[in-house]
Amino acid sequence: MGLNTWLRARAAVAPFVVTAPGGTCVRLAVEREIREHGLCQVSSPAAADLLVVAGPAHEEFDSYVTRAFDSMPLPRDRVWISEPDAAATEIGAAIVRLRAGAAAVSPLSGPESVDGPHHQHNRASGHDAEQAPVHEQAAVHEQMQPAAGHEHTGHAAEHEHVEHAAEPEHMGHAAEHEHVERAAEHEHMEHAAGGAEHGGHDHDMGMMMPGGLAMADRAADRDGLKLDVLTVPLGPVLAWWPAGLTVVTRWQGDIVCDAAVSVLAAPSGMSFWLEPWLRAGSVDADERRRWRAARALDSASTLLIVAGWSDAATTARRLRDELLVGDLSWAGEVRLRRWARRVAGSWVLRWSLRDVGRIAEGPGVPAGLVGDVHDRLLRWIAETDLARRHEEKPTEPDGFIGAQIARCQWIVDTLPTLLAGTELAEARLIVASLDPDIEVLTAAVSEVAHG
Repeated sequence: MGLNTWLRARAAVAPFVVTAPGGTCVRLAVEREIREHGLCQVSSPAAADLLVVAGPAHEEFDSYVTRAFDSMPLPRDRVWISEPDAAATEIGAAIVRLRAGAAAVSPLSGPESVDGPHHQHNRASGHDAEQAPVHEQAAVHEQMQPAAGHEHTGHAAEHEHVEHAAEPEHMGHAAEHEHVERAAEHEHMEHAAGGAEHGGHDHDMGMMMPGGLAMADRAADRDGLKLDVLTVPLGPVLAWWPAGLTVVTRWQGDIVCDAAVSVLAAPSGMSFWLEPWLRAGSVDADERRRWRAARALDSASTLLIVAGWSDAATTARRLRDELLVGDLSWAGEVRLRRWARRVAGSWVLRWSLRDVGRIAEGPGVPAGLVGDVHDRLLRWIAETDLARRHEEKPTEPDGFIGAQIARCQWIVDTLPTLLAGTELAEARLIVASLDPDIEVLTAAVSEVAHG
C-alpha cells in the first residue's frame, strides 16, 4: 500500500449538501446519514469533495448543480438522492469511492449517468468549454459561507471574537470565528464571481469579462454617488438555504441595493411539513404536535448554523429526528429543555441577532414573523416547549394549511424589501429566520386548502 492510498483511505470526506425543490424529506435523511458517518457538512463547493443533492429530479435545478460540481476541487464525487431510503446506500458508496480513489480525478473523467439523477457520480459537466475557471466559479460560494453570520451587526466587530470565546456555553463554536475573519477578507473580491455561477441562466449580468466574470455596472447610491453595481444570485444551490428559492441581488459595495425573488416549482406532490394535515382521514393530534415541534427545531437549527453555532444546531437536528419518529424519551426531554435554556439564554447570540431583519406589526403580517431575527428564534423555541407540554391550540386542518400558504407567499413577496440595505451576512440571517417552505406553494397543497 502506497502512502497516497493509505492517506486517502483515512481522509475525512467533506460533503456539500443542497436540497432540490420538493426534497425536504430526503434532506432530513441525508443529514441524519452524514451525521451517523461522523462527517461535517461544509458550506462551499470549494471546501467539498462530495456533492450531495437531496430531492426529486429537476431539470432546471440540475443545471445549477452541475456548475457547483464543476467548481469543486479534484478528486470529487457527486450523488443525487431522490428517495429517503436510498440515502444510506448512496452516501456510503460515495465515501467508499472517494477513499478508494475511484472518484473523478480530472474534469473529463467518469461516464455520464444512464440510471437517473441519483446515480450521477463521477460526472463532469458537458459545458466545460463555457465555464469560468474553477476558482472564479467557487468564489461566490466562499463569499456566502454561513459562518459569516457574525459580520452582520453594526456593533463593535473587533470585540465579537473575544465575547464569544469568553462565554462558556459557546466554546463549541468560538473557533469558527477564525474562518469568519478569513472569509471576510475575501468578500469584496468574490462579489465579482456571482455572474459566473449563474451566468448561463438569463440573469442580466451586463457585459462579461474574459473568464466569465461579470463586469460591474454603475448607478447612483442612496447618497447620489456613482458606485459599481454587481449582480450576485443567492441560491438555489446554496448550503442551508430554502429549497427552490432564488434571490438575485444587486450590490453597491457590501450593501444590497435591490433584490428580485423567484422560486423553482417543486414537482407535483405534498409538502413534507404539512403531511399530517394533507393526509386523507382524520388528523392525529399527537403526530401534528410532534411535527410542528420538529419543524420549529429544523428552522432553528438552520438559523443557528448560519449564525455560526454549529454544535447547538446539531443538537436541534438530533432532537428533530427523534420527534419525527415518536415522542421523546425522558432523556430526550431533558436534552430538549437544556438546549432551549442554552439557546434562549445566550446573551452573545441575542447581541448578534437583535435588530436584524426587524418586521413591524401591521395588517397582513403573518403571526410569528413580527420582530427581529432573535424574536423569531425565541418563538421557535417556545413552539417546541408548547408541543412538548401538549399545550398546542387546536387548529382545523384547512385553516392551518391556508395560513402556511399565506405565510410563505407573504415572505416571497416581501423579501426584496427586507433585504434592501442589508449586508450579506444580514441577508442570510434574515432568510434563515423566515425559513419559507416553498413546497407549500405547490398546486397539490393549494387544492387541498381550497377544497
